[in-house]
Amino acid sequence: MSILALDIGTKKIGVAYSEHGLLASEFSTICYQNQDQAIMEILLLIQKKSINKVIIGLPKHADGSESTQTNHVREMSNKLETKIKNLKKNIQIIFEDEELTTNEA
Repeated sequence: MSILALDIGTKKIGVAYSEHGLLASEFSTICYQNQDQAIMEILLLIQKKSINKVIIGLPKHADGSESTQTNHVREMSNKLETKIKNLKKNIQIIFEDEELTTNEA
Protein backbone atom coordinates (compact mmCIF):
# COMPACT_ATOMS: atom_id res chain seq x y z
CA MET A 1 0.00 0.00 0.00
CA SER A 2 1.49 3.34 -1.08
CA ILE A 3 0.81 6.29 1.20
CA LEU A 4 1.23 10.02 0.70
CA ALA A 5 1.34 12.19 3.83
CA LEU A 6 0.67 15.92 3.56
CA ASP A 7 1.47 18.79 5.91
CA ILE A 8 -0.54 21.61 4.37
CA GLY A 9 0.54 25.19 4.97
CA THR A 10 -0.72 28.40 3.41
CA LYS A 11 2.12 28.60 0.85
CA LYS A 12 3.87 25.23 1.06
CA ILE A 13 2.92 21.59 1.50
CA GLY A 14 5.35 19.12 3.00
CA VAL A 15 5.06 15.72 1.34
CA ALA A 16 6.18 12.38 2.74
CA TYR A 17 5.90 9.06 0.92
CA SER A 18 5.73 5.44 2.01
CA GLU A 19 5.90 2.76 -0.66
CA HIS A 20 4.78 -0.12 1.56
CA GLY A 21 3.02 1.72 4.38
CA LEU A 22 5.64 0.91 6.99
CA LEU A 23 8.08 3.80 6.99
CA ALA A 24 7.56 7.22 5.43
CA SER A 25 10.32 9.53 4.38
CA GLU A 26 10.40 13.14 3.28
CA PHE A 27 9.63 13.25 -0.41
CA SER A 28 9.17 16.84 -1.58
CA THR A 29 7.80 20.28 -0.87
CA ILE A 30 5.05 21.79 -2.99
CA CYS A 31 5.22 25.59 -3.18
CA TYR A 32 1.97 27.02 -4.45
CA GLN A 33 0.21 30.28 -5.33
CA ASN A 34 -3.35 28.92 -5.12
CA GLN A 35 -5.17 25.80 -3.98
CA ASP A 36 -6.00 24.60 -7.49
CA GLN A 37 -2.31 24.57 -8.41
CA ALA A 38 -1.44 22.63 -5.24
CA ILE A 39 -4.20 20.10 -5.81
CA MET A 40 -3.06 19.46 -9.37
CA GLU A 41 0.50 18.79 -8.15
CA ILE A 42 -0.83 16.42 -5.46
CA LEU A 43 -2.94 14.58 -8.05
CA LEU A 44 0.14 14.16 -10.26
CA LEU A 45 2.01 12.61 -7.33
CA ILE A 46 -0.95 10.34 -6.58
CA GLN A 47 -0.95 9.04 -10.14
CA LYS A 48 2.85 8.83 -10.50
CA LYS A 49 3.29 6.88 -7.25
CA SER A 50 0.05 4.83 -7.46
CA ILE A 51 -1.11 6.11 -4.08
CA ASN A 52 -3.78 4.17 -2.15
CA LYS A 53 -4.07 6.40 0.91
CA VAL A 54 -3.51 10.08 1.71
CA ILE A 55 -2.86 11.14 5.30
CA ILE A 56 -3.34 14.83 6.01
CA GLY A 57 -2.10 16.54 9.16
CA LEU A 58 -4.86 18.47 10.91
CA PRO A 59 -3.54 21.36 13.03
CA LYS A 60 -5.53 22.32 16.11
CA HIS A 61 -5.03 24.49 19.15
CA ALA A 62 -3.65 22.82 22.30
CA ASP A 63 -7.19 22.71 23.75
CA GLY A 64 -8.41 20.77 20.70
CA SER A 65 -10.32 23.65 19.13
CA GLU A 66 -9.95 24.38 15.44
CA SER A 67 -7.99 27.32 14.06
CA THR A 68 -8.03 29.28 10.81
CA GLN A 69 -5.27 26.93 9.62
CA THR A 70 -7.50 23.94 10.43
CA ASN A 71 -10.19 25.49 8.24
CA HIS A 72 -7.67 26.04 5.43
CA VAL A 73 -6.56 22.39 5.59
CA ARG A 74 -10.16 21.12 5.62
CA GLU A 75 -11.09 23.33 2.65
CA MET A 76 -8.16 22.16 0.56
CA SER A 77 -8.75 18.53 1.60
CA ASN A 78 -12.39 18.72 0.51
CA LYS A 79 -11.35 20.05 -2.89
CA LEU A 80 -8.74 17.30 -3.22
CA GLU A 81 -11.28 14.62 -2.28
CA THR A 82 -13.73 15.94 -4.89
CA LYS A 83 -11.06 15.84 -7.60
CA ILE A 84 -10.07 12.30 -6.60
CA LYS A 85 -13.70 11.16 -6.80
CA ASN A 86 -14.08 12.84 -10.21
CA LEU A 87 -11.12 10.77 -11.43
CA LYS A 88 -12.91 7.64 -10.19
CA LYS A 89 -10.00 6.81 -7.90
CA ASN A 90 -10.59 4.76 -4.76
CA ILE A 91 -8.17 6.56 -2.47
CA GLN A 92 -8.75 6.83 1.24
CA ILE A 93 -8.14 10.24 2.87
CA ILE A 94 -7.42 10.23 6.59
CA PHE A 95 -6.84 13.15 8.95
CA GLU A 96 -4.15 12.87 11.63
CA ASP A 97 -4.27 15.24 14.60
CA GLU A 98 -0.98 17.15 14.63
CA GLU A 99 -1.09 18.08 18.31
CA LEU A 100 2.29 17.36 19.94
CA THR A 101 3.65 15.63 16.82
CA THR A 102 6.70 17.91 16.79
CA ASN A 103 7.59 16.74 20.30
CA GLU A 104 7.04 13.10 19.31
CA ALA A 105 9.28 13.45 16.25
